[in-house]
Amino acid sequence: MVTSAELRCRLLCNLTFKLRNVYLERRDEKWLADALFMATAAVEATTLVDSAPDTNGGDSFKSSALLGLANVLKSQYQLHGTFETLEKAIETIQEAIQLESQKPFTDLRQRAGYLNQLALMMRLRYMKTGEINDIDAGIQQIKNFLDAFPDGE
Repeated sequence: MVTSAELRCRLLCNLTFKLRNVYLERRDEKWLADALFMATAAVEATTLVDSAPDTNGGDSFKSSALLGLANVLKSQYQLHGTFETLEKAIETIQEAIQLESQKPFTDLRQRAGYLNQLALMMRLRYMKTGEINDIDAGIQQIKNFLDAFPDGE
């Protein structure tokens, strides 16, 4: 049975995703601000979900909420060019990847998507800094992305 806290997390994550998509279609910053508000609320709401030992509890929702927040922050960086926002996006997606890697039965496609997002953010950082280590880290994430799939998939 889904608890009200779990439902709240799901709804906030979905709203974050939808609001960011509206922003990407319309390029109206108001939608991005709303997405940031919802993403932050989603991450905060994950603390309300009990973490039962036989499920991933709040961590299951937290990785999704962090992914949404990271993507909103990435969009904000692309809009305003504030490097600190990109750094926060990278930290946030790395936290989401860490949570995903701790799950006993991680959906490989989902994990690969998280790694791909990190790689894209590392590319953005390289474009800003010109540091070869940033692009190397992005390439490594793409390799991790590809390695996440079993042979034949």
